[in-house]
Amino acid sequence: MFYIHKRGEGTGDEPLDYQLSDWLLFRATQKRIREEFKEKAKKSKTGDTTTSLLNGYMSDSRDRLGVDRPWTESADLIDWSYDVESQSQIQNWLEFLTWHVGRHKLLQRQGRIRIQRARRAQNHEWQEQYERRLLELHDAMLVWMEEQRVAITTIDAPRNK
Repeated sequence: MFYIHKRGEGTGDEPLDYQLSDWLLFRATQKRIREEFKEKAKKSKTGDTTTSLLNGYMSDSRDRLGVDRPWTESADLIDWSYDVESQSQIQNWLEFLTWHVGRHKLLQRQGRIRIQRARRAQNHEWQEQYERRLLELHDAMLVWMEEQRVAITTIDAPRNK
């Protein structure tokens, strides 16, 4: 449904251009967050380390996935590495899911603001339908991402034994 399409005969599935850029944006954000941890740890007067900052980030992410959400199993699996290049496929996917849940909250806030503006401009019905549909599509993508996490976990399980 998301993130793949057929290209030519026999070439298999590959990401759509927009979706590839979405992944690359996430990867850049992921690396930037780790760099920020390094800088914060250097400047810390309270003894924060990159490990403690990463642990706080993982805790916040578990809360984001696990509180009143359908992703508590995913939240329980979070165990990220400071070195994103050595982080497993499933852990990268979990971090990507968490990143998208955060983006979903942002879409909701922005949608409410745009609907309020549209109501003042008297064209709110179209705007409300658009915002509702945008969130429905993003909800569907989040469900698909969780299904992919389950599939990845199932594939990786025999290797981890």
